[in-house]
Amino acid sequence: MKHQQNHGRIMLPEEVFEALQANTTETINLEIDKELLNEIWTLSTADKEIQEIRRKKASGTTRDGKIALGLCEENSRLLMYDGLIWIPDDDTLRLRILRDHHEVHAAGHPGRARTLELISRSFYWPGQRKYIHRYVDHCDTCHRIKPIRHAPFGLLKPLELPHRP
Repeated sequence: MKHQQNHGRIMLPEEVFEALQANTTETINLEIDKELLNEIWTLSTADKEIQEIRRKKASGTTRDGKIALGLCEENSRLLMYDGLIWIPDDDTLRLRILRDHHEVHAAGHPGRARTLELISRSFYWPGQRKYIHRYVDHCDTCHRIKPIRHAPFGLLKPLELPHRP
C-alpha cells in the first residue's frame, strides 16, 4: 500500500524536531480529533455508497467498476481505502476537513497541490481532487494574495475623433 510504505521510518533524529518545536510559536495539531472521527463514523453508517462497499466486501467481491475493493478494509468502525479514512458523501463534513487543512494560519493558504497532499495523507473520497481544486480556485483569500504574473498594463490611448459624421 503506497501510504504505508514509510510507516515507522525515521528520516531525521528527534532532536531536530524538538528544536523546531521549541522555536515554533504556533503548533499544528496533526492528530485527527475524536469528535471528527465520531462524526465520520455516524455519517458513514447512513451513507449508501459506504454501505454498498461493505456489502460487496462481505459477499467476497474484490472488484467494483469504480474502486478496487481489495484496498478497502474495516478499521475501528471506519472504512479505510488504501490506509486512508473514507469520508462519507456529506458536503459539510468534507468542507470542514478542507477548511481545517487549507485555512491553517501556519500553512498560509497552501495552493491546490499542497492542500490535496495534506488532505490525502489521512482522508479519501471519490472525486477528491476535483472537489479540492474547485474549493481552492474559489478561495477569496487565495485570490487576494496571489501575485500578478503578467506585464503591467500599458497607458490608455484615446481614439482619434472622426473628421466627418
